[in-house]
Amino acid sequence: MARLFIGITAPATTHEFCCGPLAELDGLRITKRARLHLTLHFLGRLTADQQLRLQQELEKVTRQRFPLTLQGRGSFQPTAKNGVLWIGVRMSCELQDLHQQIASAMVAVGLTPESRPWKPHVTIARFHSDLFSAEAVDGFLHGPTDESVTFAVESFSLFDSAAFTNADEYQILQQFELR
Repeated sequence: MARLFIGITAPATTHEFCCGPLAELDGLRITKRARLHLTLHFLGRLTADQQLRLQQELEKVTRQRFPLTLQGRGSFQPTAKNGVLWIGVRMSCELQDLHQQIASAMVAVGLTPESRPWKPHVTIARFHSDLFSAEAVDGFLHGPTDESVTFAVESFSLFDSAAFTNADEYQILQQFELR
């Protein structure tokens, strides 16, 4: 059974902006270029029928292409072994609308979107061991926050992450073009 999520792939050109400052930090597993993405909705495990019905609903999402800006730095569980570092995503009406349209598609096929507030971000590293330096991570987190990179969102995708946990990239099951 697939382990699915819906997201926006960050272009390869954003990898240096996102992950370059981490190159000198020990104890981090830096996100590979092909895995950089913004998760719009995590789905988890779906049956084949649920997946098919969801894909049909996602085809109905109508959204124009829009710019997406990555800016700011943060972390979840910054002192835990399973913590992550991330780059923030500047919220826009277009991004919020896309997120909501996908949530509506999920509800239409009987899926429940997550109830916790959505904090759009791109995960750039995971703490890999006790070797990471809290001081170095703190330095990264309090580094330049006014730097940003913007790219055009031209599509979103349905991804499978279950079969590819050690692969260089997630499998795209279907890509949905924006107009």
